[in-house]
Amino acid sequence: MNIRNKMLLGSTILTILPILVVSTVLYFVATNTASTAITEQVNSRLTSMRDAKKAHVEDYFNTMRDQVLTYASNKMIIDAMREFRAAFQGADVSYKMNTQKLAALEQYYTNQFGKEYETVNKGRQIDSKTILKSLGNTGQLLQSVYMVENQQPLGSKHKFDGPEDNADYSYTHGQYHPSIRYYLEQFGYYDIFLVDKNSGQVIYSVFKESDFATSLIDGAYANSGLARAFKAMQNAEAGRFHIEDFSPYTPSYDAQAAFISTPVYDMGEQTG
Repeated sequence: MNIRNKMLLGSTILTILPILVVSTVLYFVATNTASTAITEQVNSRLTSMRDAKKAHVEDYFNTMRDQVLTYASNKMIIDAMREFRAAFQGADVSYKMNTQKLAALEQYYTNQFGKEYETVNKGRQIDSKTILKSLGNTGQLLQSVYMVENQQPLGSKHKFDGPEDNADYSYTHGQYHPSIRYYLEQFGYYDIFLVDKNSGQVIYSVFKESDFATSLIDGAYANSGLARAFKAMQNAEAGRFHIEDFSPYTPSYDAQAAFISTPVYDMGEQTG
């Protein structure tokens, strides 16, 4: 190759190299800029979604708070708390327990509650006998009537308005249960509980699971989310509320459950 051709080749290479360098730099700058723009766009969308979800959750709990506070000050609930407390205390007089009923209750815990718990929890078992033993006499009586003798299937016990007898608890339950159940269904709650302020007894629940008629102070579920929600408001002023965060809840087969609680006052006295 002669000198002239070598000079032309060298000039061409010197011309092309800066173009390649500039093109490469521009490519990486453009790519980086586009990547940054996409990242910022994604971050912006995620932030917007997070804020929207946050607002949605806050609105949901604010609505629940308002509903619970309003319901707790409703005259029907105030009257129901008073009458259920009295009827609960006299249940062992109104209902009679015998060995046959106790055996049926034991079978319920083993064959229905225990089996369903095992199914839901993929073979994991629960000591239902210990739960049963923690029940007092009144708890055994009421669970026998409203869970065992209740012919509605497991998960539908709330459809039972109560037995047609002369027991005070049956009458009180028949008076208030349909209205409270309707409230639950309208607002999509899983359950509604009335708890005696002094004893911590669950004197009423809509769904009649194994927490019904138990003590949240010294019963089987004294360390549950429901018990913590009760204890947080046990001596609280009217208008206060507490939200207990999600955690496994044994009466609901260890499903995640959260609770919101507020005190009920009757003529200046906290009753539940």
